[in-house]
Amino acid sequence: MGRVVDPWPTSGADLTNDVASGSPDPQSATVYTVRHTPKTIVVSGGDVSEILIDGAGAGSTAGAFKLGVGETIAITYNRSAPSTVVFAE
Repeated sequence: MGRVVDPWPTSGADLTNDVASGSPDPQSATVYTVRHTPKTIVVSGGDVSEILIDGAGAGSTAGAFKLGVGETIAITYNRSAPSTVVFAE
């Protein structure tokens, strides 16, 4: 599929392959559920304090995360959002 442009829905919820009105930045501490196909999410920079995958700490505040359909991600940050790239498999 490739890169998803503006992947983060402005109201939270599902991380799909085609977001009608998305943002380049996730909302802080909002849980997003992967839908349609698996996603690879690359997180870097920003003022990230925690990344949760399926409710558990990812052990890192940056990196690449491959999530299957139905899995969740929440990125918590303070002042500045991280840079993110989302690829649909």
